[in-house]
Amino acid sequence: AAGGSDDASTEQRQRRQPIMAGVQPLEGEEHLERILEESKAAGDGDVRVINCGAGWCGNCRLLKPKWDAAGKDAKYAGLRLYKADVSEHEDVGEALEVSGLPTFVFVRGGAVVERYKGSKWDVIARKLDDIAAHAAAGAATNGAGGDAGTAAASTAAAAAGSAA
Repeated sequence: AAGGSDDASTEQRQRRQPIMAGVQPLEGEEHLERILEESKAAGDGDVRVINCGAGWCGNCRLLKPKWDAAGKDAKYAGLRLYKADVSEHEDVGEALEVSGLPTFVFVRGGAVVERYKGSKWDVIARKLDDIAAHAAAGAATNGAGGDAGTAAASTAAAAAGSAA
């Protein structure tokens, strides 16, 4: 049994390694379910952020270059960033309880921990910065990411409250 837990620890450390650059498209509810299952299997150190928007949404179009740039930014290498066009994939919008656009959905360990509905890039960037810093600190301490991750979600929630 000890060998199994060592394998799981190794697998979790490997999943904290830098992730391929770029924002990944989220294409349908089945894809969303796979993303949530992978995140749950990876544990609390796994952070994924989904940008829910639509091609007809002006604020979504204005944020697109910044979101795409964040997906290529080395400081966010520990985060997995996605984009979902919820007018094309209404099932994703319903599953994530999106009620306005754009909405950024923060997932940790397979669970939605926060939503930010709005287009203030400074708020979004601050949330990404806080979460990336806590994820890096958790990875550096080999597994203490759960508590750091919870702190990141709390920090992000506080930042959203102060920006509102």
